[in-house]
Amino acid sequence: MIPPSLCVRCKGRLWCGPRCFVMEKHALQQNAVKTISGKQFTGSSPPGLLVSWKGYPNIKVSALSTPGVESQARHWDNPEQWIDVPKEKIVEFRSSLIAGQKPFKVSDARNPNYSLIALQEISLSEKSFDLDMTLSKAPTAKLSFSSTLAPVGPSAPLEKMDFSSNPRIPKQVEKFYSDTDAKAGLALNSLYEKGFSVNYLQKMLSSGSFGVKKQRKLVPTRWSITATDDTVCKNILKIVKRNPAIAQWELFESTHFSNHFVVLLAPTIWQFELLESWMPGSYWNAGMQAEVASDFEFFSGMKGYADNTAGAYFAARLAVAEHLQKRKRQSGALVFREISPEYMQPLGVWIIRQSVREALKQKPQPFNTLSEALSEIGKRLKLPLESFRKTSKVLDAMQKQKRLAEWA
Repeated sequence: MIPPSLCVRCKGRLWCGPRCFVMEKHALQQNAVKTISGKQFTGSSPPGLLVSWKGYPNIKVSALSTPGVESQARHWDNPEQWIDVPKEKIVEFRSSLIAGQKPFKVSDARNPNYSLIALQEISLSEKSFDLDMTLSKAPTAKLSFSSTLAPVGPSAPLEKMDFSSNPRIPKQVEKFYSDTDAKAGLALNSLYEKGFSVNYLQKMLSSGSFGVKKQRKLVPTRWSITATDDTVCKNILKIVKRNPAIAQWELFESTHFSNHFVVLLAPTIWQFELLESWMPGSYWNAGMQAEVASDFEFFSGMKGYADNTAGAYFAARLAVAEHLQKRKRQSGALVFREISPEYMQPLGVWIIRQSVREALKQKPQPFNTLSEALSEIGKRLKLPLESFRKTSKVLDAMQKQKRLAEWA
């Protein structure tokens, strides 16, 4: 029997075998394809692109399209605008996006053929546009869920695709697409600083549109999301770590989609930890007790990968780093995440990024001491604080280390 603690850490990365019984159990059959007559249709791309990870390095790249022309298509693949959208509505329009799949090798991005160039243009487009799609068979009416990706709807092999209207590609984006000497990290950071969203950037990275020519490759979407969060955040932290620390302990809170977040910022140098509590009955926890997972870093940065919390770690860390950059300050940060049993289908890692962003927009509750802050946190969490304390490395360090003011 697979222990719930393993499922909470794995989150569908197939640590226990080639199939995930949790994901199969929660996959839904949908009627989204009923609006398509035959295998050919004209629809609207949000724009949306999806790169699979199974079979790597032989993968499938999918163009996402609504089953008919849709004036609001952009909203269907724009999670940074979903924080106040009901979950049922998100599932509804995600289940209506058709994924037309084409097989490629990840290295094909170095010398893309016409089909791949067309798919790259989808990822490069800033606005939605119409396209004609011909599928080789009727789409499989299945909706799958992931802790990293937004729900993925019906799919079928793509036979032919033509643009009914032109993709709109910003000049700054076109510059990096054409520049085969610029590294992908430079492109991501430069475009982020110009105001382009991380959701837009991760699609371009996924399509292999950035980087030195000999190093360009298709990147599975679930990896490109985390890679974008990580790359952008590290660049922000170079500046944040040079700033003075905040003056006191600050507490923030938000709840979205049955996910409860409590964020504690500390008057210390940069250090960060995400503590996740999956309650019994929530998506990844089929056990009888809550399971706590965590990952952390101190001032020098993370060693390796966030194996226990995966993409959620990098999404939460980016939201905190953005907040500190705007304030021209640095701090330590603890992010407590409680996932309730009502969270029966994960909607993607964007929930963590956007929920922490929303929390940090609120007016903080200030405290003079850590003990006062922890006392208040204990009142706001459903799980006893001690359950997190036993796991936390950063909290232990905060209780032992001196503040910058004390050294001064």
